[in-house]
Amino acid sequence: MKRKPGPEDKRLIPTFGSLPQEEKFPFPRFAAKMMHKALSEPVIDVFQTKEEVVATIELPGVKKENISLKVSPNALVLQVRQGHKEEKHGQGHYEYSARFEGHSESVSLPATVVSSKAKATYKNGVLEVRVPKVADGTKAGSVKID
Repeated sequence: MKRKPGPEDKRLIPTFGSLPQEEKFPFPRFAAKMMHKALSEPVIDVFQTKEEVVATIELPGVKKENISLKVSPNALVLQVRQGHKEEKHGQGHYEYSARFEGHSESVSLPATVVSSKAKATYKNGVLEVRVPKVADGTKAGSVKID
């Protein structure tokens, strides 16, 4: 026997316009947080050729000075630190606000590489890292970004 929906069933149905704010399903807030996270994390693509491992990392709007890159024989470690400072001077008042965000990512490489021979370029918001492959690895080292 099928039962009629009662007022208590409205809390289980994710509607977005008919219920009072406190009874709305929390999906829109959760979706907004997930969208922000997805949009703020860089897109990373790693592939290999016969001679080298290549990684491309999309970092739109990031200045080269805010990128730190390290390559080890088996992984690539990326750190991005962004900051925003704002000052306002007015008659009889002064406002200062600052916000800093960062992102850190470690990516496993598909082959062992010579980290000391890594080359990185940053152009139009895309960081490209090229590292030659070898059978035996070396120690991790910092990479200068051109």
